[in-house]
This record gives sequence, C-alpha cells and structure tokens, in this order.
Amino acid sequence: MAGWRTQLIRHVRRERWTKAADGARREIGNFGVPPEYGQPKEGGTGFLGTPDNHRDLLKKRPLSPELFDLEGKPLYKFPLVSISSITNRVTGVMLVGYTSMLGFASVTGNGIEAVEAFKASYPWLVLPTKLAVSYPVLYHYLGGLRHLIWDEFIEGEQTKPSMLSNESVEFSSKVLFGTSAVGALGLALYSV
Repeated sequence: MAGWRTQLIRHVRRERWTKAADGARREIGNFGVPPEYGQPKEGGTGFLGTPDNHRDLLKKRPLSPELFDLEGKPLYKFPLVSISSITNRVTGVMLVGYTSMLGFASVTGNGIEAVEAFKASYPWLVLPTKLAVSYPVLYHYLGGLRHLIWDEFIEGEQTKPSMLSNESVEFSSKVLFGTSAVGALGLALYSV
C-alpha cells in the first residue's frame, strides 16, 4: 500500500490534470495563468502578432515534465559530460579559495608555519585535507589539458573519428575522473 506522501502527491497531480482538462485555470508554478497573460489590458502584445485566441493556445500548451517520480527518485539522469563540466568549474572555485587562504596566511604570518601547526594539531585531518587539495588541483589541471587538446583539434575531418563525438567525450570524462582520483590518492599518501 502506498504511503500517505505518495497518496497526497497522486491526489494533487490528479487535481491539476482535472482542472487543466476542465478548462479551468492552468498552473504556472503555484499561481496559475493570469487572465491578461500575453494580452494585458494596456496595449498588450497585439503589435507582435499575438493571436486573439492566445488563451485557448495556452490551455493546449504541454505541461512541464515531472523531475521526480512518486517515490522521490529522479526521472532524468545527468550526463557524465555535464557532471565533468560542473566539476571542472567547482574545482576552479575551490582552487581560488585555497589560494586566497594560503595568501592570507602568508600575508598575516608565515604560511609554512600555519601548515605545520595544522599538521601537529590535527594529525587525523592531514590525509583528508591533502585529498581535498590535491583532487581539485589535478582535476582542474587535467581538465584544462583536455580542453587545450580539444581546442587544437581540427574539426571537419569526416573520414576520421572525431575527438568531440559523444562517445569520445564521455570516455575522456571517465578517464579524467579516474586519473584525478588515483593521482590525488597517490599525492595524499605521499609524505615529504
């Protein structure tokens, strides 16, 4: 038997579809379609060629797809390439933060002494901290090299497989994640 949350979600969705099917107000977010939507009383968008039956056309517009199913699981999966791109941007922001912290420590005192004091005070945090620093450095650096290779690639050669095809870009994303993880672990375990 479905839980109360699932039953509530089904009920709300059923009510929305019933209202839409009956020709009642269509919902945009939680507010509905205002009566003057697309044709306000003061002039409107008639000069742009908005048809007189724009309200009827709005009722026929498809609803946005649901992003989650009734159990709360996502229906759509992020492509690995987009996750790789987002990770590259996040690691860049992390590197700016790390550089700022190290610069602040160097300006206000001695940066090397601050690192040594951290290692002496929190020895159990040394490995996770090294991982948190080395992974963004490696990932962002290797991601930059990948983009340099892509920028140098001459597109338009139809006889050879492209380095920018979906398969090769996804493969390079997997290699980038794996190489960065293994390299970061190696750097984190290495001690001077």
